[in-house]
Amino acid sequence: MSNTSFKKSVAVLLLIIALAILTVTAHIPKPPSPSLSPCTPAWFEYIEHHYVSVDDGEGHGPDRGTLEYLGSISRQLGLPDDNNPDAAAQCKMIQDGLQKRTIVISSLFGPITVWQR
Repeated sequence: MSNTSFKKSVAVLLLIIALAILTVTAHIPKPPSPSLSPCTPAWFEYIEHHYVSVDDGEGHGPDRGTLEYLGSISRQLGLPDDNNPDAAAQCKMIQDGLQKRTIVISSLFGPITVWQR
């Protein structure tokens, strides 16, 4: 086996291992239902349960619905964060972004956008 073939084989093996780890540690959540109004307590709960949380596990973090909270959600999900001064508009932008993207949530790598419509 030539050196080039060996390197290709190792690269393919590493890719297969990475995909296997991602498959075992990840899930693809469904975007929030359009009937679930953005910026409501139920919507925040859905986002935190299925996507990401801004809590550090000890109850610290920005309050739900604040611009700091929404900016953190946007950044973690790889969505545009235009620092909109209107929380309702920021929530709608997050909702629209989740409807237009397929995001894989990995316990090892965090959110990964794999498809954008």
